[in-house]
This record gives sequence, structure tokens and C-alpha cells, in this order.
Amino acid sequence: MKKFTHLGAVCEKKEGMMYFESIKCWGTDPSADVNQIEWLFFEPDSPMIGTPVAEGCHVAYQVDDLDAALVGKDLCFGPMEVAPGVKIAFFVDETGLLTEYGQMG
Repeated sequence: MKKFTHLGAVCEKKEGMMYFESIKCWGTDPSADVNQIEWLFFEPDSPMIGTPVAEGCHVAYQVDDLDAALVGKDLCFGPMEVAPGVKIAFFVDETGLLTEYGQMG
């Protein structure tokens, strides 16, 4: 099962962003945004620099089993544990949309 969680968009650093050390990225809480947007700012040495993730927007879904959900996908980043118990991966879907799948727990 997959469930929509947020839209991700790259921006300048904003007040109130959280820092994710493992990916050297600052981000907002999408659940606090009326449009469920997660605003992201990447440090110059982020492992995501040079990937489509750091260059534009994405749509994100929570999945029950990340490994199973990624079968057959051509990944552009991940999978990676970005926080304890939180794994993510990015791929471009068949329509050309940058997509994030995440698994919690």
C-alpha cells in the first residue's frame, strides 16, 4: 500500500527548518503546511547534490515495505536511512515524475 504524504520543493533556507545530518539537508514539516509541502535546502556537500532530488520538486508516498515497493524502479537516490527508522528512496516514475517512497519504522 502507498499513501500520499507530501510534495517536496527546493528553496532557500527558511527559519524553523529541521536538519537531517545523514543527507546534509534542511527541511520543513509538511504536516504543518496547508498544502503538505516539504521545503528543502541542501548543503553544498549533501549526497543529494547532483541528483534530481536537489534540483526540483517531487511527490512523496509512505509505503509499508520499501524494498518491495522499489522492485523494478530505476533509483536516482537511496535507499537510505535518513533518521532512525526512516528510510527513503527516489526514482523517476513512468510519467517522468520524481517520486519519493518512504518507510517509517
